[in-house]
Amino acid sequence: MGNSYPDRTNARGIWGIDEIYNNSITHKTFPRGATKVAISLGNVTASETITNAIDTITLETTGNASDFGDLSVARGIGAAFSNAIRTCFGGGQTPSISDVVDFVNPRSTGDAVDFGNLTAAKTQHFGCSNSTRGFFGGGSTDPSYQNVLEFFTIAQTGNGTDFGDLTDVAWGACASNSPTRAVRYGGEGSGGSPGTVNVMDYWEMSSLGNAIDFGDLTATIKNQAASNSFTRGICSAGRTPSLTAVMDTIIFTSLGNATDWGDVTAARQSCSGSSSLTRGITCGGTTGSIVNTIDYHSMVFFGDSVDFGDLTATCVNPSIGSDGHGGHILTS
Repeated sequence: MGNSYPDRTNARGIWGIDEIYNNSITHKTFPRGATKVAISLGNVTASETITNAIDTITLETTGNASDFGDLSVARGIGAAFSNAIRTCFGGGQTPSISDVVDFVNPRSTGDAVDFGNLTAAKTQHFGCSNSTRGFFGGGSTDPSYQNVLEFFTIAQTGNGTDFGDLTDVAWGACASNSPTRAVRYGGEGSGGSPGTVNVMDYWEMSSLGNAIDFGDLTATIKNQAASNSFTRGICSAGRTPSLTAVMDTIIFTSLGNATDWGDVTAARQSCSGSSSLTRGITCGGTTGSIVNTIDYHSMVFFGDSVDFGDLTATCVNPSIGSDGHGGHILTS
């Protein structure tokens, strides 16, 4: 059974009728199979050649990634968001900056198809989503850093719509979310490089408006990875300005500063993350050399990451989405 269902108390993995009912009411989910992850590799090899390749893994297992399909347009340094039925890849560089958004069904291998367009072409932005809305935020339109949040209704193909603004511009940031609240972690702010910040800000995903201060990370950070359960967000690795292996964590409902969660297997930046409700991953990046490493960590118990397997190629700034953020969504 996949771990996309948050309130299971039976250690043997057997669901009680009361647990199924309570989760369907509280979280609008019901149990489903293994979590599928789609990973757009983006920039691969030491020369950072741009590829259209998409990898896939099953999050509850360990092992190497396999081929999933191809993006509609090869590009790197983009972002992704996802729900149980769609993973959307947006923006990036082709090498010119792109506004393309395309999507796959993470449970069915095949090539991506057109979804729509961003409100403006951008790169080095972040993505996050709940079951109905996907967000892209921050990044750069080259040369300008951006503070814009835009959203998409994942079930309906179409273009992005303005949602509001972050508290500052954010280049090379990441984000994660509960079913109702999203949090942005760090990035380069209005000071520009090396103006890396430790800022976290948040927004309620159902209501248009600007982000609000959440608290501070344990250090200034950019080019890091994010993962989340329904209740917890984790920010992993990045540049502080030196490379770091540290994972920070927050509880979405409790405003305040982040605390230490553990370390990834090696200090690195330009990596990306995704998760089910019980397991998070950190993929790719550079330790000084570009890597194809996949680490995984618990979303429930603090501690260090361990090796999961390898991507099909070394890469920096991959774009990742999984169907593990909430299971299948109840329609009534």
